[in-house]
Amino acid sequence: MADDYSVTEGSGLTFGADEVSGVKYPRVKPVIGADGVVTDTSAGAGAVDTGTQRTTLASDDPAVVALQVLDDIKQTEDAAHSTGHGGALVLGVRRDAKAVGADTDGDYATFNLNANGDLRVDAGARGVPSVQPTVTAGAYTAGDILGGEMTIANAARVSGAGGSLKAITAIVEDDSGTNVWAANDIEVLIFDSNPAGTYTDNAAMALTDDDAELLVAAVTLDTKYKSGNVSVLSASGFDIPYVCSGSSSLFAVAVNVNGRQPAATDAIRFKFHLERD
Repeated sequence: MADDYSVTEGSGLTFGADEVSGVKYPRVKPVIGADGVVTDTSAGAGAVDTGTQRTTLASDDPAVVALQVLDDIKQTEDAAHSTGHGGALVLGVRRDAKAVGADTDGDYATFNLNANGDLRVDAGARGVPSVQPTVTAGAYTAGDILGGEMTIANAARVSGAGGSLKAITAIVEDDSGTNVWAANDIEVLIFDSNPAGTYTDNAAMALTDDDAELLVAAVTLDTKYKSGNVSVLSASGFDIPYVCSGSSSLFAVAVNVNGRQPAATDAIRFKFHLERD
């Protein structure tokens, strides 16, 4: 039996219908509009016009979970707080080992939590870069440079960043047992960028005017500890800020203030105690 059926009105009309189990159910085309106005409903997704029916989600049914209005959780920058403002739950990712939450610099990333549920916040990474310059055994006079210019690599996280210099240590082998190193024998100059002057091992120290502008600090190693054939000269207790210029490195030149004589070409190692921002 056909779905549609006819109703006699003059020459007759045809109505749309759907037959289910022998019963015809009329097909109805929905329209919307105020009294006396008929507007066909719009077809297709995303239509916004007078033919689009608006739907209100009721929350008075206990089976329906009340929905938070999205506009209520969005706040304007610098707007004043008010009691009752809505908000959204922000989830973090537990990472027992420190790791980034994105593949590429500039990508969105996750908030990371440690095993205790604490938000991972880096308050400054401490490091002790070590530099062992090649020195000249037994050939210095007072004021000569020890080992030439030194590069303190990774003194900053990235180029143009900085940190604080906390201490400097020099470990010296006194194998000869004579002409033993003492406190105040070494002075270390720290530069925020690569100095243009020439600073070579076993040459007299002559700081240029331009390089003086690059100085972060001039530190005299004023404390000594000796055990056997090893002397440890150090300076600490300060907090000297620095900003690396043009790279992530600092640069250093050590001065043999009193003309002490290293016992071998590998007799001295410097350690720079840093806290990077």
